[in-house]
Amino acid sequence: MADFAKHLKELKFMYSGVLPSLRTKAIKDRLNNPNCGPNKLILEVSATEGIARTILIKLLVAKGLKPKNAFKKTSALKIKEVFKNIYELKEKKARSFFNSKNWKVFVWAIEYRNFLIHHCAYVGGAISNPLIEATTAVRGKIEREWL
Repeated sequence: MADFAKHLKELKFMYSGVLPSLRTKAIKDRLNNPNCGPNKLILEVSATEGIARTILIKLLVAKGLKPKNAFKKTSALKIKEVFKNIYELKEKKARSFFNSKNWKVFVWAIEYRNFLIHHCAYVGGAISNPLIEATTAVRGKIEREWL
């Protein structure tokens, strides 16, 4: 597994010193290639988060919360909390899920997604591909188990 913590720290440091005129290259690369790794990573993480939040809303409504209140409650949660709430409401043991390699990489995918969105940065396939694969695996698991 890649050292995501070290790489993300280096990436943040690198981007902190980039001049705006140089930053436009990464921006143009992403705009001109909507299927590039960073864009796909953002979409995969957002899709996984969206599905998980929808599942949690459905579970909260089934427990008696009004849809509007369930939506508001889930909107305030971090994605890790969303998953923990789902497992608690479904009364499933979460240990194996949260200890899986895919989950651990997915947590890094969330961090990268946030960085990529806010800084319109670029990461290559050596980093984005394993993050995308883990995120896709997490999404697949929740779709199989909870939809």
